Amino acid sequence: MKGLVSVVCALCAPALILTLVGAASASASSDSTTFVPVGWATHAQISSDAATITKRLALLGYRAVQVEVTPNGIVVRRDSGNFPPEVLSTVMMNEDVLFRPVLCEAAPYAPHAGTPRHSSAVPVPVCAPAFADTPADVSVGADPQFAYYPNTSVDAANYRQRIVLAPVYEIATSADKTPRYVLGPTQMTSNAIAHAQASRDQTGQWVVNYRTTAGDGPLWDSVAKSSFHKLLAIELDGAVISAPLIEPTQSSFTSFDNEGEISGNLTKSEAKQLALAMNSGPLAVPLQVP
Repeated sequence: MKGLVSVVCALCAPALILTLVGAASASASSDSTTFVPVGWATHAQISSDAATITKRLALLGYRAVQVEVTPNGIVVRRDSGNFPPEVLSTVMMNEDVLFRPVLCEAAPYAPHAGTPRHSSAVPVPVCAPAFADTPADVSVGADPQFAYYPNTSVDAANYRQRIVLAPVYEIATSADKTPRYVLGPTQMTSNAIAHAQASRDQTGQWVVNYRTTAGDGPLWDSVAKSSFHKLLAIELDGAVISAPLIEPTQSSFTSFDNEGEISGNLTKSEAKQLALAMNSGPLAVPLQVP
C-alpha cells in the first residue's frame, strides 16, 4: 500500500505519542458521567455531540453504552462492568484531525528574563531561511527565534487558516522542553477520510490505514504533492501527533490512489485513538466534566 510507511516515520523525530490535551476524565466510582458544554451551546449542538460520542463508543466496541441528552448536558451511563472509565477520555476529543505543512522546527518555549513574552494571539513570525523545511534539507534544527512565542491556542481566531506554533505532545516531556513545529494553514481535514483502521503492518508495528472519500482523492494527492520530500504534520487538539516525510525514497511524486498509511512507533492504543478521530470528526461544541 502506498503511503506514509513505518520506515519513513522512523526518520521523523520525535516519536508519536497520542495523549489528548484537555481530555475529560471520569470517576471510576460512578456508573455514569455527566458532560456539559464549555460555554453556551444550542440543543442541536449538544445532540450532535451525543451522536458523535455514541459513534465513537460503537467504533471502540461499546455499542451497549447509553448516551443521553438531558437538560444538564450529556450523560454517559457506564453500567457495564467491562467499560473502563479511561475510555471516556478517548471519546472526548474536541477537534478535527488537521493536515498541515511543516514550515520549520521551532525551539521550545523558554523566554528569559529581559526578553519579550508574546501571547498566543500574536502572529507567528516567518521561519528564518536557514531553518525552513525544504526538499533538500529537512533536518536543519530548530529555529531559536520561536523560544519567545508560546504555542498557538486552538481558540485563536481563524485557527485553522493561520500559521501556528504546535507542540509534539509527550507525557514525559516538561513544557519547557517540548519539541514544536511551525505549521502552515490547514490543507485538509479528516472530513476527507472515508475510513481509517488501526492494524499491524508486515513488521508487526501498529499503523493506521486510511481511505479517502471518492471525491477527495485528488485533494489528498494535491496536499501530499505540495509536501513531497517534506514533513507533513497531522494535528489533533492543537498537538502534532505525527510529522512524516512524504515519499522520501521516490524520485518523483506518485498518486496515493485514495489510500495511505500513517505510522511512527504507534502503540495499539495510540493507533486506535487516531483511527477513531479520523473516523468520527470533531465535536460540535467542547465538553467538560462540571
